[in-house]
Amino acid sequence: MNYNKYYNSIVSQDMMLKAHTSSPHTTPKPVLINLHTSPGGDTDVVLASGGILTMISGQRPQWTRARAAMAGFKLREGQLLGCKVSLRNLYMWNFLQKLVDIAWVQNREYTGINIKSFDIHGQFSVGCKDLLMFPELKHLWDMIPGVDGLDMNFVTSSNSRPINICLWSALQIPVKT
Repeated sequence: MNYNKYYNSIVSQDMMLKAHTSSPHTTPKPVLINLHTSPGGDTDVVLASGGILTMISGQRPQWTRARAAMAGFKLREGQLLGCKVSLRNLYMWNFLQKLVDIAWVQNREYTGINIKSFDIHGQFSVGCKDLLMFPELKHLWDMIPGVDGLDMNFVTSSNSRPINICLWSALQIPVKT
């Protein structure tokens, strides 16, 4: 199932009724998904995490560097710390489809998004430690132990927490209470 078509045909009509809006253009919809990983430490591990993030997202990551030196953390100014990707439009829908239909289904430990993970604006963040749940990384299991995990932040166009919880539930992301 194509999530973009599913949202436009079914979910937007459902959200019009739940959010009490008159136009499908004003219904809440997913805007972007931020992916971030920061293994820190060795530059080789950070570069490997960038390659992994490229395979998962389909986009080249933006590198994050240390702004200032901190001797207590053995950090130097300009040192590579991690990488991040902002997924919008087609990349976002493809990633969401891959995450819900393939990755979370294969992960037995995943039971759903805790309702406490949603902030007051309805956005939520999820971390995943097991990157082997993504099908692109099944053959790269020897690269992954250096990469600790992946942080995912889901952003919508609405600022209402209950409406956003309904939206993500309608997009087949299980929300547990």
